[in-house]
Amino acid sequence: MGTTDRARGHGSTPVPEELGAARRRIAARRARATRTMERANDRRRVAPAAVVTAIALAGAAVADVAVQRAVPTASSAPLAAAPSAVARSVADTALARARRTLALDLSALGSLERAAAQASSAASAAAASAAAATSSSAPASGESGSGGGTAAG
Repeated sequence: MGTTDRARGHGSTPVPEELGAARRRIAARRARATRTMERANDRRRVAPAAVVTAIALAGAAVADVAVQRAVPTASSAPLAAAPSAVARSVADTALARARRTLALDLSALGSLERAAAQASSAASAAAASAAAATSSSAPASGESGSGGGTAAG
C-alpha cells in the first residue's frame, strides 16, 4: 500500500491511496450535488418570473394589436359632425347635475369638519377639566395616602 496523501490535521501520518481516492470521489460528488442544487434553485426562482414576464409581454402585444385594429386611425376617419342640440342639452343637464352633487358634497364635508373641530375642542376641554380635578383632589405632601406624598423614613 503506497502513501501519497496525508491525513488532514494529523501531520505526517500516511494515508493509503484507496482512502485518498475515496475522499476525492466524495469531494467531487459534493461539488456536483452543490451545482445541481444551485441549478434547481435557479429554476425554481428565476424561471417562473421569466415565464410570467414573457406571458405578460405577449398578452400586452396581442391586446395592443387588437386595439389598433379596433380603433380607426385619425387620418382615415371622417370629420365628426358638430354635436346636435339634443346632445348639447343632455350634456348640459349632466354637467348641471354634477355641479349640484359637487356643491352638496362640499357642504357635507364642511359640516363634517366643523363637527370634528367641535368634538376635538370638547374632548380637550374634558381632558383639561379631568386633569384639574385630579390635581385638586390629590393629598398634600404632608398627608398620608396613595397620592404620591413623601414617605416618612
